[in-house]
Amino acid sequence: DDSLSPMAVQVTSQDGNDERATPKRLIRALHNGLPNNVFDLDPCSGAEPDHFTIAEKAYTKEDDGLSQPWFGHVYCNPPYSDLDNWLQYINTQMRRENGPTSVTCLLPANTSTQWFQQYAAGGEAEIFCLIEGRLDFQGTEHSAPFASILVIFGDVPLEYLEQVESLGTLLTKVEANDAHI
Repeated sequence: DDSLSPMAVQVTSQDGNDERATPKRLIRALHNGLPNNVFDLDPCSGAEPDHFTIAEKAYTKEDDGLSQPWFGHVYCNPPYSDLDNWLQYINTQMRRENGPTSVTCLLPANTSTQWFQQYAAGGEAEIFCLIEGRLDFQGTEHSAPFASILVIFGDVPLEYLEQVESLGTLLTKVEANDAHI
């Protein structure tokens, strides 16, 4: 079964809404490694407080990030109820001429699922970061009951990788395949 545990669904989909804002500490670390200290695009925006900027451009649920072209350095915290579609779209965007430079995607670390094996490990992803500890998503009362992983598609600056590595264990695609994640 590729679905999330009931507790994970509760954390990510309380009240039928699985929009959860990424923890500020994680975004701040990632911003520190980017050339402009901010992502160019967040195609899954909407859960963040108004005063907290993840990217210069943001698509909300109403904008439908799955129907928009992506560009530059992208940060994606997709709805966990629809990971197949989001990861498939990331791979499509990465193969598109004039597509994004990179996509950093925050996911549950369910590495044995079909969506992970097909679209992350078997897709265009290059770098994986197993985040240390459990994340405290904004809008939830407790830490997530599951581990999280950053999956990075495309090219990112060395400074960015150093920031990512400060969050947990960093693996290249070759290392991840050798470790059978």
